Amino acid sequence: MADGRKKYRSDLKEHKITVKVSEAELELVDENAAKVGMNRSRYIRELIHGKGNVDSTFAEDRANLIRQVSGVAVNVNQIARMVNTNRFLRSSDLISMEVKLDRLLEIFREVLDVWRLQKS
Repeated sequence: MADGRKKYRSDLKEHKITVKVSEAELELVDENAAKVGMNRSRYIRELIHGKGNVDSTFAEDRANLIRQVSGVAVNVNQIARMVNTNRFLRSSDLISMEVKLDRLLEIFREVLDVWRLQKS
């Protein structure tokens, strides 16, 4: 798989369900799927797994988390390149990385708190 996960037989979608819906119902499914950033099929599978609910806050949380992790990765790569080339490290680069890491930790804690509340 593109996300680096091993593809297990249980992950394969081998069965198809056909359901007839009205135009209004189809538009509602498509609108709700778009709100949470999913295609129609994935949205319906999430409805099945989530007992009729799809939490739209996770899509936003994940996007924010990915941006923060990407920012940290870019900084680490830039710092590593600079150190390898120049053999020194500016304190401003370390401070920038520390700020991003602190923000990332804060976001991780927020996401974990939300997930813990969802489980209880």
